[in-house]
Amino acid sequence: MNPAVLETRRRRILVFFIAACFPLTVWSGGIKAAARPSIPSLMKKVGFDCGTAPLAQVHRCLGRISGYPGTVAILIPAELTASAPIQWVVHLHGFEPENDFIGQILNLFEFEKSLRSFAASTSRQAVWIVPSSEHPCRTFEDQFSSHGDFEAFFYNVMELLTRAGVTPANPLEYGEPDLTLSAHSGAYRAVSNLLRSYCPSGGSGCDYGIVSRLALFDAVYCKPETVDKTSDESWRALSWFSRTPGLGFRSLYVAHDDESGTVMGNQALMRAFRPKLDYSFHSAQSPSDLPRGSELGTKAFVSVEGGDHYQVVHDYFASLLGR
Repeated sequence: MNPAVLETRRRRILVFFIAACFPLTVWSGGIKAAARPSIPSLMKKVGFDCGTAPLAQVHRCLGRISGYPGTVAILIPAELTASAPIQWVVHLHGFEPENDFIGQILNLFEFEKSLRSFAASTSRQAVWIVPSSEHPCRTFEDQFSSHGDFEAFFYNVMELLTRAGVTPANPLEYGEPDLTLSAHSGAYRAVSNLLRSYCPSGGSGCDYGIVSRLALFDAVYCKPETVDKTSDESWRALSWFSRTPGLGFRSLYVAHDDESGTVMGNQALMRAFRPKLDYSFHSAQSPSDLPRGSELGTKAFVSVEGGDHYQVVHDYFASLLGR
């Protein structure tokens, strides 16, 4: 995105911060900050429905974001505060939810429990953003084909939360957003398209904007005739990102069944690493088998024995994102 456009967006966020995040009540003895309303009531002002009670102390808020055609879920910890930076996560699911985004995606994977586990194990607060998609990933591929469109979507989410008063501190106070992009199954192709828009000429030294790290769940499908070949553009884009210094990359795949080619695709990514850019490899039968946080490695591959294509998202989401 044009730097001037990004700067305008940042200034708009600051304006909303000043206007929306300092409600004042006048008392006879002077001016005192009003008590903060509940997250559901704040989000209701901007058109999001958070239900009545949080699950695992995390609010699931559903609504629309300007410019995005489908429902977006924003998962917000009930105890979100302004005293610490926020780790942002945008997750793209990888299969058609049969017109039941809530039941087939949100209820199936129980992201609220994963976010709670993430916060408990990392002592970090996070906000997770889960957009819906019609058809398998079609909306993602249409809406996030360029980094400008993706960053516009993300900054619109930040702006909405600031306008609602959910993020009472300047969201840019701690610098650029700390963003993890995650994808399950075939959604990695939409991610690959996005990464190529950041880095059209290839190489492992590109600037990927607001994306600090990437987490993949049973993704990276490759066939014998395309793996490691320049014709597999999706694989190449992931390989460039994974080998870029300073960026986080973690990929988890199911080991026992490679009909889809995820084992082959991940093994090819590992082979592409140069010796001076090391990665860690872990084999697991349950999340408890994995090292916690940074011990897992900034660039890591996880082979899950006996896992299920969908269950691994539910079981390992917090573990793979924790750092």
